[in-house]
Amino acid sequence: MKILCLGAFAEPQSSNGNSLLASQAIELQNLGYSVDVLTRPRRFAWRGSLPDGSQGKLANVPHLITNREGLQYHVVMPPALWGDRAASQSEWQCGVTWATQALKELAPDLVHLHSWQDMLYFLWASTHLGIPTFYSAYDYGVPCLQSHLMRNGVELCDGSVELQKCIRCSFSVLDRSGKFLDWFSNLPFGPRMLSFFYGKNASGILRRKFGQGARYPYRTRIQWMLARWQAITPFLDGVIATSPFARHFFTQLGLTENCIHVLPWFYNQPRLCAHLPENQSPLVLGFVARLVEHKGLHILLQALSLVKADLPVVLKIAGAVDSPYSHQLQAQYPSRSGAHQVEWLGWVQNSELDRFFEAVHVAVVPSLWYDNTPTTMVEALAQGRSVVCSDVPSMTHLAQPGVNALTFPLGDVASLARHIETLASHPELVSRLSERTRNV
Repeated sequence: MKILCLGAFAEPQSSNGNSLLASQAIELQNLGYSVDVLTRPRRFAWRGSLPDGSQGKLANVPHLITNREGLQYHVVMPPALWGDRAASQSEWQCGVTWATQALKELAPDLVHLHSWQDMLYFLWASTHLGIPTFYSAYDYGVPCLQSHLMRNGVELCDGSVELQKCIRCSFSVLDRSGKFLDWFSNLPFGPRMLSFFYGKNASGILRRKFGQGARYPYRTRIQWMLARWQAITPFLDGVIATSPFARHFFTQLGLTENCIHVLPWFYNQPRLCAHLPENQSPLVLGFVARLVEHKGLHILLQALSLVKADLPVVLKIAGAVDSPYSHQLQAQYPSRSGAHQVEWLGWVQNSELDRFFEAVHVAVVPSLWYDNTPTTMVEALAQGRSVVCSDVPSMTHLAQPGVNALTFPLGDVASLARHIETLASHPELVSRLSERTRNV
């Protein structure tokens, strides 16, 4: 069987790429399957070469075949507008036409798309060619323009998909310039004018300042996204969701429960930590994530500054300091938060995570959204480390309060601080929670 794994920015060793796809593809190949990866990389995250047209073409798009960590990668750079979050009908059709021809040339026996970003049109092409097709849902971004299911940008959504509600929610988070653009896009000449400033290949000033979309009214964009997804779902052979919450969410989009497989993220650990660190004081906390605001690192650092403990707590932070958000936090908490020690480790390679967890007692996951069963949590539980996490159903199905985890209300700094104090003063609780973890 020849499997084609598809995904944007599928970098096998990246601080801000899709390493999940690569690790899964490598393991499938180790099991004897023929596996190729097709990716449209992000220039700032991709460590390999990029196609310039001189190496060949795939369905008339620049195409580079390269080997990364034993995997054959098909690296392509199709027009960005085809994969725009709100591609026009003609752009979407161009993407579908190209993907159809590309799949005919590559001739896979099975297609597996990881995330909707930049390449959703491949699902349409694959299913209509009759190729068995699977989709892994990295977030909720098919109908939700924010991807995070947050109402008004600050409150958890109820997880329901309803057109008018989603339109109101998306509009509510816009600033003045965003609302002006939405108003302008509703004018008869608006989309044409905005498309001009967006650029022929999404390289114009409007794209750089406002990201994807921005050319069409929010109502139109959400309608297009829902309609396209609902036209695809009857033909999918399977969708991989990571929690019962995510399964319910996707059933609202036309998928049957039998089609949705609830599996945590793939984690191919070469080695598991046998025991907790022998010295249980001071308490060592671990945070592993992309250092972006919705992962909630600022909540953890604020909570740590409030913690009162006999011995200083240590917080080890694994993640690339490569954004204004992370630079600001590092400047604010260079080595301490209150009386406690903060260590910025930078990006830790996947192959080194077992060593990271060897030095950690508890992992903290303070995400500020329905974090889609974060990989960090899967890794921590597999490594025998209990979890302190936000009390949201996309995490508590695995991180069970009082069993292998402690949970706190989303964004509640004081509650998180109390949990850290409890763990710091009760090492036997740390051990008991750790003993009940399992490799999920």
